[in-house]
Amino acid sequence: MNSKNLKNSVWSIIDVLLYPTIYILFTPYFVQHLGVETYGIWMLINTLIVLMQIFNFGLGVNTQRSVAIALGNKNVSLVPKIVSTNLTTTLVISLICVILAVGFALMQNQFNTFHISKAKATVVVFSICLSGIIVALKFIEQIFTNTLVAFERIVLVSVYSSILRIIMLVVVLLLIYRGNSIVFIFVSNIIVLLVGLGLLHFFVSQSIGKFSVNFSFDRQVIFKEFETGKWIWFQSILVVLVFQCNKLLVAHWFGVTQFSYYSIVSTIFNYIHLAIMALTPWALPQLTKLYARNENTNEYYYSMRSFIHSISYIGILFFSLVYKLIFTIWMGENMMSQISSYLRFFMVFELIFVFTISPFYLLNAIGKGKVATLNTFIYSILSIIGMSIGYFISPNIDSLILGLIISFFISMIIQQTMIAIFQGFNLFSETVGIMIPTVSLSLFILLDYQNPILSVVIGAISLMSFAYIYFIKFPIHGHLWRFNLNLK
Repeated sequence: MNSKNLKNSVWSIIDVLLYPTIYILFTPYFVQHLGVETYGIWMLINTLIVLMQIFNFGLGVNTQRSVAIALGNKNVSLVPKIVSTNLTTTLVISLICVILAVGFALMQNQFNTFHISKAKATVVVFSICLSGIIVALKFIEQIFTNTLVAFERIVLVSVYSSILRIIMLVVVLLLIYRGNSIVFIFVSNIIVLLVGLGLLHFFVSQSIGKFSVNFSFDRQVIFKEFETGKWIWFQSILVVLVFQCNKLLVAHWFGVTQFSYYSIVSTIFNYIHLAIMALTPWALPQLTKLYARNENTNEYYYSMRSFIHSISYIGILFFSLVYKLIFTIWMGENMMSQISSYLRFFMVFELIFVFTISPFYLLNAIGKGKVATLNTFIYSILSIIGMSIGYFISPNIDSLILGLIISFFISMIIQQTMIAIFQGFNLFSETVGIMIPTVSLSLFILLDYQNPILSVVIGAISLMSFAYIYFIKFPIHGHLWRFNLNLK
C-alpha cells in the first residue's frame, strides 16, 4: 500500500473507532446521571435520527462519486454545479424530514407509542422535533464531507469528524453533569453542527475555488445521481430499517426503561460491526478493478472473507472469555445482571452478521447490485419476522433477540447458497462447511460454562474447525496485503 492510502486508511479507522470508544466508556456515567428512563429516551431519539437517514437518497456517496468523476475527466467547472444541485435537493429532503419529525412528535404526544411517563412527555416532544433539524444538518454535512473526500482530503474529513464529535461529547458530559435536560443536549448538537458546517463550507470553497452555495435544481443531474447509486441506497435503507426498527420494537413493546439496557448492548455491537467493516475500506474498489480487468475475483474474495471472519472470530472468542469481569467492574453488578444475556446473544448475532460484509463488497463490485439488494431484502424481512415470532412466543427481549438470531442464520444459509450459485463455488463448502466454526462458537457462548465438560468439547471443535476453514481451506493470501489501489 502506498503511504497516502495507508495514511487515509489509518485516519478512517481512527475516525470510526475513537468517538465510539470514548462514548461507550462513559455509558455508566450517562445512565447514572440521567437515570435509566431518560437515558432510554435519549437513545430512542438517536435511533429516530439514524432511521431518518434513509431519506438522503444516497446523495452523500453519489456526490463523492460524481465529483471524483468530474475531477478525473478534468472537468473542474462541473463540480460547483454538482455540489449546488445536490445541496438544493438535500435542503428539500431536509425540510420533509423536519415536518416528519414534528408529525411523529405530535403522534407520540397523542398516543404515547413508547409508554413515556407524563413527567417526560414534553421533553420527548421537543427532542423529537429537534431531531428533525439535526438530521437536516447531517444531510448537508454529508454533501460537504463527501465532496472533500472526492478531492482526496480524507485526513481533513477524518480529523474534522473526530474533533466535532469529541466536542459534542464533551459538551454533553458538561450538560449532564450540570443536570440539564436532554433538550439542551440536542440544542447543543445543533449549535456545534452549524459551526461545523461553516468550517466545511470554507474547506470546500478552498478546494473548489471561491465556492458559494447557489441553489439550483438540475433534474438531469438528480436523475443521474439516483440511477448510479440506487441499489446501494436501497440496501442501506433495508439495513437501517431493520436494525433501527428492532430498537423501536423493543421501546414500544417493553418501554424505554428496558430499552435503555437493550440499547447499551446493541450500540456497543453496532460500533464493533462498523469497526470490522473499517478494516477493509479498499475491498469494494479492489474487487471492482479485478472485475473490470476480467480477472478472477474468487481468490481475493476468499482472502478478504477469511481476513474479516478471522478478526471477528478471534475478537468475539476473546470477548466471550473476559466480558463478565470487564462489564462487572465497568458498569457494576446491577447493570451487568440486566444486560448479561443480551451480551451473549449479541455476540452470537455478530458472528452471523459478519457474513453479510464480504458478499456486499463482492456483489456490488461485480455489477450485481440487484442480487445484493435481493439478498439484503431477504435477511431484512426474515429478521423482522423472526423478532416478531420470538416476541409472540415469549414476550421478553431475550426471546426477541433469539428470534433475530435464528432468522438471520437461515438468511445467511440462503445468502451463501446464492453466492455459491452465482460464483460457481462449492455449495456444501459455502453453506454447511463455512458455518461450522460459527455454530460451534455460538454454542460455546450460549452454554456460558454451565456444563464445563461439554463447553470444553464444543470449544475444541470450534477452534479446530476455525483453524481448518480459515487457515487451510480458505487461507489469507499475500496479495490481500498488497492493496495499492492507486485511486487518484
